[in-house]
Amino acid sequence: MGRIRAFPSFLALVNARHRSPVNAIVLATVLTIAVTLGLGLYYGPTTAFSMVGTGLVIALVAIYIVMNLSCIGFFVRSSDHSFSPVSHLLIPVLGILAFIPAWCSGAGIKIPGASFITPLTPPLSYMGPAVAVWMVIGVGYLVYLYRRDPQRVVQVGSIYLDGD
Repeated sequence: MGRIRAFPSFLALVNARHRSPVNAIVLATVLTIAVTLGLGLYYGPTTAFSMVGTGLVIALVAIYIVMNLSCIGFFVRSSDHSFSPVSHLLIPVLGILAFIPAWCSGAGIKIPGASFITPLTPPLSYMGPAVAVWMVIGVGYLVYLYRRDPQRVVQVGSIYLDGD
């Protein structure tokens, strides 16, 4: 995303031989070590591992739900008339319905009729608000990019295409 200037340009450096984003990998590694060591030193390794796992579950299950929604939107708007009510509506809706209790369980959010969900105790309960803040920052950055230069947001879809 550095190559399309959605992230700072220093993240655009790609290794000539392996085509891997060198600076982005270094930055991600440093941030990962900082978070895991910070939590591990403060809460202990077991609790830190549980906190990171809880945060990842909350974020990834939310991503699965949004992906199911986007599948519906994509195929409903598709111009090639390939929309299949079963594949492109029913299956994603069933996926959303299946993932809602999973997301609530991972976040420790009690829902009526779901006795298997127990509220999370601190410090695990801190992960829901932490992930929410991270997502709000991400959406805020997306809105900022879109208002400043809409073409960069459109180009995000091409970041996996090989070619400079």
